[in-house]
Amino acid sequence: MQQELDSENPELAISILGVNELGHDSDNSLMTAGRDLPWLQDIDDGGDGNSDTWNSWDVTFRDVIITDSNNVQVTAYNLTNNDLANADNFATLKQLLIDAASATPGIATIADQTLTRL
Repeated sequence: MQQELDSENPELAISILGVNELGHDSDNSLMTAGRDLPWLQDIDDGGDGNSDTWNSWDVTFRDVIITDSNNVQVTAYNLTNNDLANADNFATLKQLLIDAASATPGIATIADQTLTRL
């Protein structure tokens, strides 16, 4: 999807990256094998036993969090419920990313729903 977004909409500068919840780092190499995907491992910088980013976004496993140009969450798209092997789901997620990147900064244009970014 990143390659399609880059080639079809280079002016939007959409970046997809993965964020893994604290305590689930053992499978990082499996998740990134054969992929060119920026991958961030969440940490517990606060020392409270909780993921810092994961909990602040209030995500569910396999959520794609879509943000605007100010890094404010616009919506989320869950990949468990919307398998990207289905062409319609792939097209929907791609359009959500394009819409969020095309919106006037600070204006959310997509209704909330339930990323990780990919």
